[in-house]
Amino acid sequence: MPHVAKRKLTETWRQAVARRAAECDREAECLADYDRAVLAGRREVEAAYAALSLHDCLSRIPDGPTRLTADAV
Repeated sequence: MPHVAKRKLTETWRQAVARRAAECDREAECLADYDRAVLAGRREVEAAYAALSLHDCLSRIPDGPTRLTADAV
């Protein structure tokens, strides 16, 4: 199952990291790693992915299509 860092259109990447990390009870750690990565020159999206990945807080998405059942139709 692929993992992604995603954000709402109205959010900055830092806000998205805070929101997602809070769901994992890792907000302080993820934000610290995000801020360090940005200060080191990484793009915000890369810093977000790296920080969330480090703490296993990335969003998981299904890998490919799912099979429809008669109940789902």
